[in-house]
Amino acid sequence: MTIPSDADVTSKHYSIECFGGGECLGAPALAEFEIDRETAEFIVRMADFVRSERICKIETYDLRVTWYEDDPADAKLEGKKPNEMLAAGGRLAVKEDRFRFLTYRKYYNDEIETVAA
Repeated sequence: MTIPSDADVTSKHYSIECFGGGECLGAPALAEFEIDRETAEFIVRMADFVRSERICKIETYDLRVTWYEDDPADAKLEGKKPNEMLAAGGRLAVKEDRFRFLTYRKYYNDEIETVAA
C-alpha cells in the first residue's frame, strides 16, 4: 500500500490480500483494517524518518487488522459467517514509500503479511 496522503479526511477502510503463512496452512484470504487521520500522519512521519535516516523500515506493534481465512464477501454469498484467523504479534511496517501489516498465525512461526499496492 502506498503512504496515505494528507487529502484523506477521516479514515480509509482497506480490504486486501495476504501472502506467507508457510506451506502447511497458507495465508489468510483477506486482511481488513481502517487507517484514521492520526495513524496516516504517523505513517507519513515514519516514512520521512526512514527516508532521511536511510534505513530499511520501521515496525511497531499494531493489532487493528482482522485476518480472514476466507473472503468475507464470498462467505456472505454462501450464507456463512467469515472465519477469522487467530493471529499473534501484529505489526505495522513502514518503508519510505509504503506500509504493510504483518502477523503470525497463532501457534505457528510462519509470518503473514498484507500485499503492497
